[in-house]
Amino acid sequence: MFEKNKKVNYMIILLAVLLAAAVIYIALDKYADFRNTQLDSAYRQGQADAQERALLAIINEVSTKGYVQITDFKANASLVLVPYTPQQQAKQ
Repeated sequence: MFEKNKKVNYMIILLAVLLAAAVIYIALDKYADFRNTQLDSAYRQGQADAQERALLAIINEVSTKGYVQITDFKANASLVLVPYTPQQQAKQ
């Protein structure tokens, strides 16, 4: 009788360990998915920020060369630069 209870106890302990391992595995998998989503979002935001900074740097550089921006690149994702001379503005 004692041997039978011992086997049952081992089986219960084994099942509890397997259940705990399964719960931990599922929790870690869900956490990894959540973390990857966060990292992907941060990566995309960083990519957009870097693109905006690069375009602003280009705009600043070409404005020193005599060009002006006539479109809003944030609104329609295009950038039109034209040569600018102060005499053109005085004539209009």
